[in-house]
Amino acid sequence: MIMFLSSVALLLQFTAPDSAALARRIAAAAELAVAEYRLGVVDGRVVAAAEVDEAQLFLREARRSAAGLPASVADRAVDELGSALQFVEQIGSPDSVAAAVARLHATLSTGLNLVLAEIPAHPPSLARGEELYQRQCAACHGVTGRGDGPAGRGLDPVPANLADYNALIDVTPLAFYQRITIGVAGTAMPAYETMIPPEDRWALALYASTLRQVRPDGAVPAELADFPRLAEMSDAAVLASLGEGATMEQLSAVRHWQPEGGELALTGAAFAAVRRHIDEAQRLAGAGDHDAAKSAAFDAYLAFEQVERAVRVANPALATDLEAAFAALREQVAVPGSAAERDAGRLALLAGLEQAERVIADRPSATNLFAQSLMILLREGLEAILIVGALMAFLVKVGAGHRRQDIHVGVGAAIILSVITAVLLETVFLLSPAQQEVLEAITMLLAVGVLFYVSYWLLSKMEVHKWTAFVKGRVADAVGGGSTFALATASFLAVYREGFETILFYKALL
Repeated sequence: MIMFLSSVALLLQFTAPDSAALARRIAAAAELAVAEYRLGVVDGRVVAAAEVDEAQLFLREARRSAAGLPASVADRAVDELGSALQFVEQIGSPDSVAAAVARLHATLSTGLNLVLAEIPAHPPSLARGEELYQRQCAACHGVTGRGDGPAGRGLDPVPANLADYNALIDVTPLAFYQRITIGVAGTAMPAYETMIPPEDRWALALYASTLRQVRPDGAVPAELADFPRLAEMSDAAVLASLGEGATMEQLSAVRHWQPEGGELALTGAAFAAVRRHIDEAQRLAGAGDHDAAKSAAFDAYLAFEQVERAVRVANPALATDLEAAFAALREQVAVPGSAAERDAGRLALLAGLEQAERVIADRPSATNLFAQSLMILLREGLEAILIVGALMAFLVKVGAGHRRQDIHVGVGAAIILSVITAVLLETVFLLSPAQQEVLEAITMLLAVGVLFYVSYWLLSKMEVHKWTAFVKGRVADAVGGGSTFALATASFLAVYREGFETILFYKALL
């Protein structure tokens, strides 16, 4: 506990609000550039030119904005962003871009004595946080956070008691987020930066920060429903803000506050923020302040990034069209031009956003979910049955029916591994969509390779003289050698591939 508290002591200092906001905006843009570039470049090849273009856009905008930072860091920040941009323009390694952005973060955080963690505009889901806590943390910290989990016994130092209010009264949700992200040196707590996406780390941090609270009761003042502000406030600061006579129940109500409507309300708030920034960009462009208008348009796109993934999953073409519309908006407001042309672009973009909001809000009913899940099982199961059935029929036809147990072993192993994979993906590994696609692609490539080998082996037996020789005595040897292994492996990969796809489809439904 002492180590936890001491590790966050330096994180409670701040710089001037304007500089802090600008630095966080620059850092957020640079982080998005790294994420987009990793999607666009794989093994030194451009696989998605649009993502590379977006990375360049983010870095150029960040470099332009960096000129407005305090003189103590502005030049270094511009240089580091220029270095990152050069790597992107030359199609360098994504790790090189990430390293340049990491240096930028160090410059900003050290030079401005600032915490750069991007804080969500709205409270993360406590329900999601509780789910993640029970999976990732309860084993050591205990179900209620008292540090008494079974896996924590014998650890030195012991897991922190997250229910100890007096010890954690000065620890903010932001500090929890940072500890979850980078881990705690000298303890068994690892860094979850590469294992849990940022939105889930925030949900986990918020839930963990409520474990020390009593049962919530009372109204939440509007000024304390602002999560970016609340995330940097300790319990002591919240109590002071509540005023004289504030109770622990009121404090708990503030910490537990969630917007009405849950995730749907958060999505609506994100779209509302996008629209506000668009209107602000139009207003500034009309007033002739084109630099500020371009920044506002860029802020609109940053706000859209909060929901872009959900839009792309539901309607990829719409997401691509919206990205093009945001790019057009930035170009229109950056230079003097026709007000009618700007209004037309604004209306087109707003129409696309309205469609995107409807797409995300169109949640399937329980009956539809059941029907979709049933169709997934039938489709994926039928694909596996067809391949395994063909292999079994061939063995029977060539008189090697006794080798069917090899196919059974492969199928059984695939089913067991599919179950283990599902458990691991839900408890240990939380894969991003890109990582899910990569893992599925690897599995499919392995399946294709083995099935191609089996197909070639089968076709090589089609000639009459080879077939006769095969029937006359070499069935046992051929099937008992490498070909049997190939058949068993093919059955395993055929079933495991469908099992893995079923897992991913079910995760998408949930």
